[in-house]
Amino acid sequence: MRLVACLHNVHPVDANSMSSKKVIKLPEDFDVRKIIGIYYGYPQCCIDSFFDPFVPAFMRDPIQREVAAGTGFFPCVKHANEVAEGKIKLEDLITDRSCDLLFPEQDDEDMTHTDKFVERYVVEHYGSK
Repeated sequence: MRLVACLHNVHPVDANSMSSKKVIKLPEDFDVRKIIGIYYGYPQCCIDSFFDPFVPAFMRDPIQREVAAGTGFFPCVKHANEVAEGKIKLEDLITDRSCDLLFPEQDDEDMTHTDKFVERYVVEHYGSK
């Protein structure tokens, strides 16, 4: 199975089952969850730390769990330590947030905005390849 993105539905599908729909071939290591991290404005190092490899919240470094404080954003260990030491605030790590809601709010209930962001991101970054 190869990852492809139909312009209105980004997810893994069997490329052989696609008929005449326009598809964008995505790299084997494509992970839509990382794009959602970008949508929320999380630093790339924190996104990578969260997903490479993915570790459930209860198994994360205690400092990461402590500073996440129920926000859903688990910074990388380096940033978690800086937050714990009072050098920065967790919200200071959030930049270029596309989500209209202020941190730590998320679009969990209405994923329409998230889906549209992911669609635009895929088209802009992978559509011409």
